[in-house]
Amino acid sequence: MHVRVPRDPSRRPDELRVGWCTPDDAALVLSITREAFAPQAALDPPSGAVSETLEAVRADLLDGRGVLAWWKDEPVGACRVARRSDPDRYHVRRLAVVPQMHRRGVASAIMRWLEEEARSEGVGEIRLGVRNALPSNFAFYDSLGYERCADHGIWTELRKPLGWPSDRSAARPEGAAQAPILGRPAPERAQRRAPS
Repeated sequence: MHVRVPRDPSRRPDELRVGWCTPDDAALVLSITREAFAPQAALDPPSGAVSETLEAVRADLLDGRGVLAWWKDEPVGACRVARRSDPDRYHVRRLAVVPQMHRRGVASAIMRWLEEEARSEGVGEIRLGVRNALPSNFAFYDSLGYERCADHGIWTELRKPLGWPSDRSAARPEGAAQAPILGRPAPERAQRRAPS
């Protein structure tokens, strides 16, 4: 899918919308991802994003969540939030912005929106991976306050705490809810007791 370049990309603050998408949007998420990740086909090894299938994207969206960013009526960005075993973390994957909209604030807007959504759901941390061969991606996430936390060979894991510890046994700020799993209601749990 080719996205038209907006006539005046400098007007992004009041024209850009970010929100959750559904598995029905898998083809759109895949299209944006392929367009954005196409240059990474030259990496060794190539990014897995360039060979993903529609079924794989749909499965990601069924197991976790997806985000779409729109400039007016044009889809210009996407990412996925993987569901993992720790409901206190968002695991962001495949942040993608169509090339025509690079350096227009779309990726920053998506990440800020995700951080606010995570906080509103009581999620204490966001994690993501960056290919070591892409120093500009590190600079981008550094500018948003993400820190390196684990080296995995060809990629590095980054994290950003969102205001309180992600350890469930730590005290949450007054009024903060127990973290749901990616927006789904948290199961009933017995209150933890301190070890004797």
